[in-house]
Amino acid sequence: MEREPVLAAYGGGVDSTAMLVEMVSLGEPVDMALFADTGSEKPETYAYVRMFQGWLQSKGIPSAIVAYVPKDFKNHPPYATLEENCLTNGTLPSKAFGFGSCSMKWKVQPQEKFAKEWQPA
Repeated sequence: MEREPVLAAYGGGVDSTAMLVEMVSLGEPVDMALFADTGSEKPETYAYVRMFQGWLQSKGIPSAIVAYVPKDFKNHPPYATLEENCLTNGTLPSKAFGFGSCSMKWKVQPQEKFAKEWQPA
């Protein structure tokens, strides 16, 4: 029986980095690692993600960076990042209020879109 492909969500932080390092050290399969770019990370985070992508590649694990592309701005000026979205709407990310719609829009949706188009899946 052929196994299902493993697509790992990589957030660029301590937890997801540790998860992937441990999976590799245990010999667990990882067929792809995805980083969902909100466009609003610190430069150091982007540098670390690029460095970690190199490590993943050295272990034979492909990786990709995906991003939400806003299209419907209603009556608001256009925005391209989570930060610009918040500034345009004059609010904080929904996570600040105990919700998760920003994560859904800026992280989950682009990864799900990728997964639907990813040949192994």
